[in-house]
Amino acid sequence: MNTQQIEYILTVARLKSFSKAAKELFVTQPSLSQYIMKTEEKLGFTVFDRSSSPITLTPMGKVFVEYAKQFQALEESLNNRISDMQNLKSGSLRIGASSFHASCLLAKSIAQFKKEYSGIEISVAEENDRRLSEMIKNGELDIMISAEKVDTAALHTEDLAKERYYLAVPSSHSLNKSLGEFSLDADDIKTQSLKLISMPCISLKQAADCSFIISEAARDFEETILKKEEVSPDTALTVRTVETLFSFVNEGLGLALIPDTVIRFGNFSNHPVYYALNPDISQRSLKLCSRANGYFSTAAHQYSLILKQLVDIGTWRVNR
Repeated sequence: MNTQQIEYILTVARLKSFSKAAKELFVTQPSLSQYIMKTEEKLGFTVFDRSSSPITLTPMGKVFVEYAKQFQALEESLNNRISDMQNLKSGSLRIGASSFHASCLLAKSIAQFKKEYSGIEISVAEENDRRLSEMIKNGELDIMISAEKVDTAALHTEDLAKERYYLAVPSSHSLNKSLGEFSLDADDIKTQSLKLISMPCISLKQAADCSFIISEAARDFEETILKKEEVSPDTALTVRTVETLFSFVNEGLGLALIPDTVIRFGNFSNHPVYYALNPDISQRSLKLCSRANGYFSTAAHQYSLILKQLVDIGTWRVNR
């Protein structure tokens, strides 16, 4: 069993599609299907049940994939140890983050890392926190940025930054008439203005009769904020990403809870009106996570230092 066979089977298992896997692997679907069939013949059992759609793993296939992931993780660990001995002239670094945090937190840090360690191959996985945690535990990632609670028994974590949520109200919404004296604009939040520092927080009970837009990406935390404020507003829409949430609020489709990371790094030219909420309930930590008992490569360590340094010097100004 060689590394290519393992990579091809794991890719098909992950995507549950030969056509999608072929596209990702830059091969034709017929050649991929034939390659895996020959691999199954050598193994002596069928890995994939092709009678279902999407395709699934056979019982033997599930066992094979479980051990194949461990083999792949061991190979990555070996390559990284060799890279460490060669002073980071080669090797890999696998980073995980949500789509939004990847776009706003990773770009500058990866660019800086590549300047210093051009021989390291970097890959980025953009998934939800639950999936990223599984990938860390399986050895598929070296580090991840998480805003959710993680399994601290399996993962080593350290605080990276703070992320604070604000109530976002469309500029044309009638609520601004009663709350106008407490309003903030995007520049107040971006620059940590005196107005922001001195502005009293509002209660979400003042918006209890309004329709809210909820994002799937941060549903648990948003609902926790609402619960702690003891309000159960109508949900007008549910969207998948925080970026879509922002654009819908800006179009006047409802109110929302939006993190300051979106306000600062979303590259939006137009913004709704913002209101500060009690930081005790609207603020959460962004954490840098790695596998608790796994090998932490020098590449991962150096990247972590660069990321934390950029945060500390104000590349991403956050509430602490």
